[in-house]
Amino acid sequence: MKSRLGLYLPFTVLASLAAAWSGIWYYAASKTEAVISDTLSREAELGRIWTCPNRHLSGFPFRIEVSCDAPTFALKQAGKTGGGSLAGLTIQARIADPTRAIAVLKSPLKLEAENGSINIDWQEAQTSLSGANNSLGDFVLNMSQVNILVKPPQGSDLTGTVNRININLAQDIDGSKQPYDVLSAPFKLLVKLDGIFFASLNSLTANAEPLNVELQLRATKVPFKPVSSREAALDAWRQAGGAISIALLELNKGQLHFDAKGDLNLDDEHKPAGKIALNFQGLEKIFAQFEAPGLAAFSGSSKLSLNLRNGKILVGPIPVSNLQAVY
Repeated sequence: MKSRLGLYLPFTVLASLAAAWSGIWYYAASKTEAVISDTLSREAELGRIWTCPNRHLSGFPFRIEVSCDAPTFALKQAGKTGGGSLAGLTIQARIADPTRAIAVLKSPLKLEAENGSINIDWQEAQTSLSGANNSLGDFVLNMSQVNILVKPPQGSDLTGTVNRININLAQDIDGSKQPYDVLSAPFKLLVKLDGIFFASLNSLTANAEPLNVELQLRATKVPFKPVSSREAALDAWRQAGGAISIALLELNKGQLHFDAKGDLNLDDEHKPAGKIALNFQGLEKIFAQFEAPGLAAFSGSSKLSLNLRNGKILVGPIPVSNLQAVY
Protein backbone atom coordinates (compact mmCIF):
# COMPACT_ATOMS: atom_id res chain seq x y z
CA MET A 1 0.00 0.00 0.00
CA LYS A 2 2.80 2.41 0.87
CA SER A 3 4.57 1.66 -2.40
CA ARG A 4 1.42 2.53 -4.35
CA LEU A 5 1.06 5.81 -2.45
CA GLY A 6 4.63 6.71 -3.28
CA LEU A 7 3.95 5.88 -6.92
CA TYR A 8 0.83 8.07 -7.29
CA LEU A 9 1.75 10.91 -4.95
CA PRO A 10 4.03 12.84 -7.42
CA PHE A 11 1.33 12.74 -10.09
CA THR A 12 -1.31 13.87 -7.63
CA VAL A 13 0.86 16.80 -6.51
CA LEU A 14 1.64 17.71 -10.12
CA ALA A 15 -2.05 17.63 -11.09
CA SER A 16 -2.93 19.79 -8.09
CA LEU A 17 -0.25 22.34 -8.98
CA ALA A 18 -1.42 22.41 -12.61
CA ALA A 19 -5.01 22.98 -11.51
CA ALA A 20 -3.94 25.76 -9.11
CA TRP A 21 -1.83 27.44 -11.80
CA SER A 22 -4.72 27.24 -14.26
CA GLY A 23 -6.92 28.95 -11.69
CA ILE A 24 -4.33 31.69 -11.20
CA TRP A 25 -4.02 32.25 -14.96
CA TYR A 26 -7.77 32.44 -15.56
CA TYR A 27 -8.16 34.78 -12.60
CA ALA A 28 -5.41 37.05 -14.01
CA ALA A 29 -7.04 36.90 -17.45
CA SER A 30 -10.42 37.93 -16.04
CA LYS A 31 -8.82 40.83 -14.12
CA THR A 32 -7.04 41.92 -17.33
CA GLU A 33 -10.34 41.86 -19.22
CA ALA A 34 -11.98 43.95 -16.48
CA VAL A 35 -9.15 46.52 -16.47
CA ILE A 36 -9.37 46.90 -20.27
CA SER A 37 -13.14 47.36 -20.17
CA ASP A 38 -12.94 49.89 -17.31
CA THR A 39 -10.19 51.85 -19.10
CA LEU A 40 -12.17 52.00 -22.35
CA SER A 41 -15.27 53.17 -20.46
CA ARG A 42 -13.33 55.86 -18.55
CA GLU A 43 -11.74 57.13 -21.76
CA ALA A 44 -15.15 57.26 -23.47
CA GLU A 45 -16.44 59.49 -20.66
CA LEU A 46 -13.60 61.89 -21.47
CA GLY A 47 -14.53 61.97 -25.17
CA ARG A 48 -11.85 59.54 -26.33
CA ILE A 49 -13.45 56.49 -27.95
CA TRP A 50 -11.20 53.43 -28.28
CA THR A 51 -12.25 50.15 -29.87
CA CYS A 52 -10.55 46.76 -29.83
CA PRO A 53 -12.40 44.61 -32.41
CA ASN A 54 -12.26 40.82 -31.99
CA ARG A 55 -10.48 41.20 -28.66
CA HIS A 56 -8.87 37.90 -27.74
CA LEU A 57 -7.05 36.77 -24.59
CA SER A 58 -4.48 33.99 -24.77
CA GLY A 59 -0.95 33.12 -23.59
CA PHE A 60 -1.61 30.27 -21.15
CA PRO A 61 0.29 29.17 -19.12
CA PHE A 62 3.05 31.76 -18.54
CA ARG A 63 1.76 35.05 -19.96
CA ILE A 64 -1.35 37.10 -20.64
CA GLU A 65 -1.71 38.16 -24.27
CA VAL A 66 -4.38 40.52 -25.63
CA SER A 67 -4.81 41.02 -29.36
CA CYS A 68 -7.09 43.26 -31.44
CA ASP A 69 -7.89 43.37 -35.15
CA ALA A 70 -7.72 46.93 -36.52
CA PRO A 71 -8.18 48.90 -33.27
CA THR A 72 -9.52 52.44 -33.72
CA PHE A 73 -9.53 55.76 -31.88
CA ALA A 74 -11.97 58.66 -32.20
CA LEU A 75 -11.90 62.05 -30.47
CA LYS A 76 -15.31 63.49 -29.63
CA GLN A 77 -14.80 66.64 -27.60
CA ALA A 78 -16.19 70.15 -27.93
CA GLY A 79 -14.58 71.80 -30.94
CA LYS A 80 -12.33 68.82 -31.63
CA THR A 81 -12.76 65.89 -33.99
CA GLY A 82 -10.36 63.31 -35.30
CA GLY A 83 -9.43 59.69 -35.13
CA GLY A 84 -7.16 56.94 -36.28
CA SER A 85 -6.71 53.23 -36.79
CA LEU A 86 -4.00 50.60 -36.55
CA ALA A 87 -3.87 47.42 -38.63
CA GLY A 88 -3.38 45.27 -35.54
CA LEU A 89 -2.19 45.26 -31.94
CA THR A 90 -0.85 42.56 -29.63
CA ILE A 91 -0.02 43.22 -25.96
CA GLN A 92 1.54 40.65 -23.66
CA ALA A 93 2.74 40.47 -20.06
CA ARG A 94 4.30 37.64 -18.07
CA ILE A 95 2.36 36.24 -15.13
CA ALA A 96 5.58 36.54 -13.10
CA ASP A 97 5.88 40.28 -13.90
CA PRO A 98 2.43 41.73 -14.68
CA THR A 99 3.64 45.32 -14.17
CA ARG A 100 5.51 45.28 -17.51
CA ALA A 101 3.76 44.87 -20.86
CA ILE A 102 5.17 44.57 -24.38
CA ALA A 103 3.13 45.61 -27.42
CA VAL A 104 3.71 44.84 -31.08
CA LEU A 105 2.14 47.31 -33.51
CA LYS A 106 1.01 46.14 -36.93
CA SER A 107 1.43 48.63 -39.77
CA PRO A 108 -0.05 50.94 -40.98
CA LEU A 109 -1.22 53.70 -38.62
CA LYS A 110 -3.77 56.14 -40.08
CA LEU A 111 -4.61 59.46 -38.42
CA GLU A 112 -7.33 61.83 -39.60
CA ALA A 113 -8.36 65.33 -38.52
CA GLU A 114 -10.05 68.39 -39.98
CA ASN A 115 -6.70 69.75 -41.15
CA GLY A 116 -5.63 66.64 -43.06
CA SER A 117 -4.44 63.09 -42.55
CA ILE A 118 -1.23 61.17 -41.86
CA ASN A 119 -0.43 57.61 -42.91
CA ILE A 120 2.56 55.88 -41.29
CA ASP A 121 3.89 52.42 -42.05
CA TRP A 122 7.01 50.63 -40.82
CA GLN A 123 9.03 47.47 -40.96
CA GLU A 124 9.07 46.86 -37.20
CA ALA A 125 7.46 48.63 -34.22
CA GLN A 126 7.44 47.54 -30.59
CA THR A 127 6.69 49.26 -27.32
CA SER A 128 7.13 48.32 -23.68
CA LEU A 129 5.39 49.83 -20.69
CA SER A 130 5.79 49.36 -16.95
CA GLY A 131 3.91 50.77 -14.01
CA ALA A 132 2.09 50.01 -10.78
CA ASN A 133 -0.36 51.69 -8.41
CA ASN A 134 -1.64 54.06 -11.12
CA SER A 135 1.91 55.30 -11.77
CA LEU A 136 3.92 55.05 -14.99
CA GLY A 137 7.36 53.50 -14.53
CA ASP A 138 8.71 53.76 -18.06
CA PHE A 139 7.64 53.71 -21.70
CA VAL A 140 9.83 52.65 -24.63
CA LEU A 141 9.03 52.82 -28.35
CA ASN A 142 11.33 51.43 -31.05
CA MET A 143 10.50 51.67 -34.76
CA SER A 144 12.51 50.99 -37.91
CA GLN A 145 12.15 51.81 -41.61
CA VAL A 146 9.30 54.28 -41.10
CA ASN A 147 7.48 55.82 -44.08
CA ILE A 148 5.33 58.92 -43.60
CA LEU A 149 2.67 60.40 -45.88
CA VAL A 150 1.05 63.70 -44.89
CA LYS A 151 -2.07 64.80 -46.79
CA PRO A 152 -2.98 68.45 -46.09
CA PRO A 153 -6.46 69.77 -46.99
CA GLN A 154 -4.86 71.81 -49.77
CA GLY A 155 -1.58 71.65 -51.64
CA SER A 156 0.79 68.80 -52.36
CA ASP A 157 1.29 65.70 -50.24
CA LEU A 158 4.37 65.52 -48.05
CA THR A 159 6.31 62.26 -47.99
CA GLY A 160 9.36 61.21 -46.01
CA THR A 161 11.18 58.38 -44.30
CA VAL A 162 12.88 57.81 -40.96
CA ASN A 163 15.41 55.03 -40.62
CA ARG A 164 14.99 54.52 -36.87
CA ILE A 165 12.94 56.01 -34.02
CA ASN A 166 13.77 55.45 -30.34
CA ILE A 167 11.72 57.04 -27.54
CA ASN A 168 12.30 56.39 -23.85
CA LEU A 169 10.20 57.99 -21.11
CA ALA A 170 10.91 57.04 -17.50
CA GLN A 171 10.52 58.27 -13.95
CA ASP A 172 13.62 60.14 -12.84
CA ILE A 173 13.56 58.96 -9.23
CA ASP A 174 17.33 59.11 -8.68
CA GLY A 175 17.51 62.63 -10.06
CA SER A 176 14.88 63.98 -7.66
CA LYS A 177 16.27 65.73 -4.58
CA GLN A 178 12.84 66.31 -3.06
CA PRO A 179 9.98 63.98 -2.09
CA TYR A 180 7.36 63.65 -4.80
CA ASP A 181 3.84 62.38 -5.18
CA VAL A 182 3.71 59.12 -7.15
CA LEU A 183 1.05 60.73 -9.38
CA SER A 184 3.23 63.76 -10.20
CA ALA A 185 6.73 62.35 -10.46
CA PRO A 186 9.66 63.86 -12.37
CA PHE A 187 10.24 62.24 -15.75
CA LYS A 188 13.14 62.12 -18.14
CA LEU A 189 12.64 61.81 -21.89
CA LEU A 190 15.10 60.63 -24.53
CA VAL A 191 14.19 60.82 -28.22
CA LYS A 192 16.46 59.78 -31.10
CA LEU A 193 15.45 60.05 -34.75
CA ASP A 194 18.05 58.72 -37.17
CA GLY A 195 18.09 59.01 -40.95
CA ILE A 196 15.25 61.49 -41.54
CA PHE A 197 14.70 62.21 -45.22
CA PHE A 198 12.14 64.68 -46.60
CA ALA A 199 12.61 66.19 -50.07
CA SER A 200 11.19 69.55 -48.91
CA LEU A 201 13.69 69.64 -46.04
CA ASN A 202 16.52 69.01 -48.48
CA SER A 203 15.33 71.95 -50.59
CA LEU A 204 15.16 74.24 -47.56
CA THR A 205 18.69 73.39 -46.40
CA ALA A 206 20.26 72.88 -49.86
CA ASN A 207 21.58 69.69 -48.33
CA ALA A 208 20.73 66.09 -49.33
CA GLU A 209 22.25 64.46 -46.24
CA PRO A 210 19.89 62.71 -43.80
CA LEU A 211 18.86 64.58 -40.66
CA ASN A 212 19.59 63.12 -37.21
CA VAL A 213 17.82 64.48 -34.12
CA GLU A 214 18.41 63.85 -30.42
CA LEU A 215 16.44 65.26 -27.48
CA GLN A 216 17.17 64.82 -23.78
CA LEU A 217 15.00 66.57 -21.21
CA ARG A 218 13.64 66.32 -17.69
CA ALA A 219 10.15 67.43 -16.69
CA THR A 220 8.92 67.89 -13.12
CA LYS A 221 5.43 67.75 -11.61
CA VAL A 222 4.06 65.67 -14.48
CA PRO A 223 0.46 64.73 -13.48
CA PHE A 224 -0.15 61.05 -14.17
CA LYS A 225 -3.93 60.89 -14.13
CA PRO A 226 -6.74 60.88 -16.71
CA VAL A 227 -7.61 64.34 -18.02
CA SER A 228 -10.27 65.50 -20.44
CA SER A 229 -7.97 67.39 -22.79
CA ARG A 230 -4.45 68.57 -23.59
CA GLU A 231 -5.36 71.97 -22.17
CA ALA A 232 -6.43 70.44 -18.86
CA ALA A 233 -3.17 68.47 -18.62
CA LEU A 234 -1.04 71.55 -19.35
CA ASP A 235 -2.94 73.67 -16.85
CA ALA A 236 -2.59 71.03 -14.12
CA TRP A 237 1.15 70.89 -14.85
CA ARG A 238 1.48 74.72 -14.78
CA GLN A 239 -0.44 75.12 -11.55
CA ALA A 240 1.68 72.42 -9.90
CA GLY A 241 4.82 74.44 -10.74
CA GLY A 242 6.06 72.07 -13.43
CA ALA A 243 9.23 72.87 -15.38
CA ILE A 244 11.24 71.42 -18.26
CA SER A 245 15.01 71.26 -18.29
CA ILE A 246 16.43 70.65 -21.78
CA ALA A 247 19.78 68.93 -21.37
CA LEU A 248 20.21 68.62 -25.14
CA LEU A 249 18.31 69.28 -28.34
CA GLU A 250 20.64 68.52 -31.24
CA LEU A 251 20.11 68.44 -35.01
CA ASN A 252 22.77 67.39 -37.49
CA LYS A 253 22.40 67.32 -41.30
CA GLY A 254 25.66 67.20 -43.21
CA GLN A 255 27.53 70.42 -42.38
CA LEU A 256 24.47 71.86 -40.67
CA HIS A 257 24.50 71.72 -36.87
CA PHE A 258 22.10 73.11 -34.27
CA ASP A 259 21.85 72.52 -30.53
CA ALA A 260 19.90 74.07 -27.69
CA LYS A 261 19.91 73.83 -23.89
CA GLY A 262 17.80 75.59 -21.28
CA ASP A 263 14.90 75.66 -18.86
CA LEU A 264 11.25 76.35 -19.60
CA ASN A 265 7.91 76.65 -17.84
CA LEU A 266 4.54 78.35 -18.40
CA ASP A 267 3.68 81.72 -16.89
CA ASP A 268 0.30 82.85 -15.53
CA GLU A 269 -0.79 83.83 -19.05
CA HIS A 270 0.02 80.31 -20.29
CA LYS A 271 2.98 81.57 -22.32
CA PRO A 272 6.47 79.99 -22.36
CA ALA A 273 9.02 81.46 -19.95
CA GLY A 274 12.68 80.66 -19.27
CA LYS A 275 16.12 80.78 -20.86
CA ILE A 276 17.55 78.94 -23.88
CA ALA A 277 21.13 78.87 -25.17
CA LEU A 278 21.50 78.20 -28.91
CA ASN A 279 24.54 77.09 -30.88
CA PHE A 280 24.38 76.68 -34.66
CA GLN A 281 26.60 76.27 -37.67
CA GLY A 282 26.03 76.05 -41.42
CA LEU A 283 22.61 77.76 -41.53
CA GLU A 284 23.60 80.40 -44.10
CA LYS A 285 21.69 78.79 -46.97
CA ILE A 286 18.54 78.65 -44.86
CA PHE A 287 18.86 82.30 -43.78
CA ALA A 288 19.47 83.36 -47.38
CA GLN A 289 15.92 82.27 -48.29
CA PHE A 290 14.40 84.89 -45.97
CA GLU A 291 14.37 88.63 -46.60
CA ALA A 292 15.93 89.58 -43.29
CA PRO A 293 19.34 91.28 -43.64
CA GLY A 294 20.06 90.89 -39.93
CA LEU A 295 20.28 87.13 -40.33
CA ALA A 296 23.49 87.51 -42.33
CA ALA A 297 25.23 88.27 -39.04
CA PHE A 298 24.74 84.64 -38.01
CA SER A 299 26.99 83.11 -40.65
CA GLY A 300 29.49 80.42 -39.81
CA SER A 301 29.38 79.28 -36.20
CA SER A 302 27.21 81.37 -33.87
CA LYS A 303 25.90 81.33 -30.32
CA LEU A 304 22.77 83.02 -29.07
CA SER A 305 21.07 83.34 -25.66
CA LEU A 306 17.31 83.83 -25.55
CA ASN A 307 15.21 85.01 -22.62
CA LEU A 308 11.51 84.25 -22.63
CA ARG A 309 9.57 86.45 -20.21
CA ASN A 310 6.46 88.59 -20.06
CA GLY A 311 5.22 87.09 -23.31
CA LYS A 312 8.29 88.15 -25.32
CA ILE A 313 11.51 86.64 -26.71
CA LEU A 314 14.50 88.79 -25.85
CA VAL A 315 18.08 88.73 -27.10
CA GLY A 316 19.85 90.44 -24.24
CA PRO A 317 17.58 93.40 -23.33
CA ILE A 318 16.10 93.65 -26.85
CA PRO A 319 12.67 92.10 -27.54
CA VAL A 320 12.61 90.42 -30.97
CA SER A 321 9.27 88.60 -31.01
CA ASN A 322 6.02 88.10 -29.13
CA LEU A 323 5.00 84.75 -27.67
CA GLN A 324 1.56 83.20 -28.03
CA ALA A 325 -0.24 81.32 -25.27
CA VAL A 326 0.29 77.57 -25.50
CA TYR A 327 -3.35 76.92 -24.62
